[in-house]
Amino acid sequence: MQDLRLIGVHEDGEHLLLAGDGEERFRLPIDDQLRDGLRHHPRRPLPAEDGGSTLRPRDVQALIRGGASAEEAAERAGWPVEKVHRYEGPILAEREHIAGLARRVSVRGRTPGGAASVQTVEARVSARLTDRGVP
Repeated sequence: MQDLRLIGVHEDGEHLLLAGDGEERFRLPIDDQLRDGLRHHPRRPLPAEDGGSTLRPRDVQALIRGGASAEEAAERAGWPVEKVHRYEGPILAEREHIAGLARRVSVRGRTPGGAASVQTVEARVSARLTDRGVP
């Protein structure tokens, strides 16, 4: 089996770029299966010589930005959850801001009568969920 090394994230943000032993390059889709695998098999940091964590606050924020819960980030960092809560605020605010921008994006579509319509993503999603009986 050939070992691959991570080069980075593709510009589309949807793939990891990997390299093989030779000149071969690979793209790996960043899908739910990959995310779940990373969450369920977290890498354990090596303890620092003083017994503390080797992760910095920015590393913990990166974990949260990547979808880890405060509890998961605390476990990986070897920190109490209360300490993680001090650093997750800006990341959660950033996430809410981006979600708000996404909700306000206008999308075009067709009404059931076939007329063109423009509505926000939030309105479209709400209408579709309501149609399916989802609160």
